[in-house]
Amino acid sequence: MISNTYLVFIRAAENESFNTAAKLLNLTPSAISHAISKLEYELGITLFIRNKKGVSLTIEGQELLAYAQKIVEQEELLFQKASLIKGPINGIVRIGTFSSVCKCWLPDIIATFIKEYPLSKITVKQGGYADVMRWIENGEVDLGFLPKTLCENFSYQFLYKDELLCVLPKSFKSKNEEYVEIDELSDMVLIQQPNENSLESKFIQTKQVNNFGSSFMIEDDLSMIAVVDSGIGFCISPAMAIIGNERDVLKKSFYPQEYRDICLAWNTNKIVLPLTKKMQECIINYARKI
Repeated sequence: MISNTYLVFIRAAENESFNTAAKLLNLTPSAISHAISKLEYELGITLFIRNKKGVSLTIEGQELLAYAQKIVEQEELLFQKASLIKGPINGIVRIGTFSSVCKCWLPDIIATFIKEYPLSKITVKQGGYADVMRWIENGEVDLGFLPKTLCENFSYQFLYKDELLCVLPKSFKSKNEEYVEIDELSDMVLIQQPNENSLESKFIQTKQVNNFGSSFMIEDDLSMIAVVDSGIGFCISPAMAIIGNERDVLKKSFYPQEYRDICLAWNTNKIVLPLTKKMQECIINYARKI
């Protein structure tokens, strides 16, 4: 089909590599290079800067990428519409998610969806919140799970309130058995995820508590809890992220309770294909039953 060349363009741009694009599309690197060279010749524009590390888009390539994505979207829409006329829906749904949703929700969601739409294909990309936002924005995924506070630039549907818990060493003694107050954490080491992945601990900044012993940065949820288990300090974790963790730590609610609102988000400016709409419905129905 005519869009195949544009799909090569998109995958090469997303991954900044002809070799990676070749693996994803089951083509040879030379076939990728040939397709890009042919497209550049037809357009009369250089799309990529080639270097030893891979490729990067030229300014002109950056401007044309969105148009290529729309062509591929329209072709997918054409085929999914045709599938509706013929019978069972088929196609691809691409989902972006963070670890706790991937672990706790997606196995059941995908199993339910595949049972109803056996001809469909689902791909999942897991990363941090910033990764999911980027994937939604540039069209690498059709749907993404995000906290509500990060959904302002997208269309979204609220799904679930996930309580933020204070994870503490077993030796910690709190004033109340059921919950912990922020001022009890003074002079303790705060273990948190760096930069854009530290959403759960940012709410402390609104509590005007600045006298923590220090801050300990770790990327992974489970690694943070392991450090807490060693007695170094405390961390803040969504309840879903702790499910299945066997570490011998205290998990207490805050007073007052704190939450992250988990939402399903998608790009407002992109077409929502029929199969993607079915996945939206499947995810929303799943969340209502939790």
